Amino acid sequence: MAALKQPTRPNCEALLELQADGLPDTEIARRLGVSVSNVWRLRAHKLGLPRNPHRWYTFDETRARRLHAQSLVDRQISERLRVTREAIQKWRYTVGLPSNGWPKSGTRR
Repeated sequence: MAALKQPTRPNCEALLELQADGLPDTEIARRLGVSVSNVWRLRAHKLGLPRNPHRWYTFDETRARRLHAQSLVDRQISERLRVTREAIQKWRYTVGLPSNGWPKSGTRR
C-alpha cells in the first residue's frame, strides 16, 4: 500500500510576495503548487491578510479594444491580457462590442 502524501504548505514569504503583487488566492495557489484552501488558511488566519480582488475584474480596456479591433476572438484577447474569457465576454457585452466570431483557420487554439 502506498504511503499517503502529506499536504504541501505554502511558504509564508512567497505568499506575502505574491499577495503584495495583487494576485488572487487561486493564482497564488497555482504558482506555489498548493491548494487554494491552504493559501486561504495561511493568508486569512495565520497572516490576517485580506483577499485580493480577482484578476478577471482588472485589465487594460484600451488594449482590449485594440485587440478586439484586430479581429481577435474573446479567448485570444483573454490570453493576451491574462484574464478569463468570461471577463472579456462580459466587458464586450457591457460596452456594446460585437463578437468577432470564431478564430480564423491557422490561428492557435
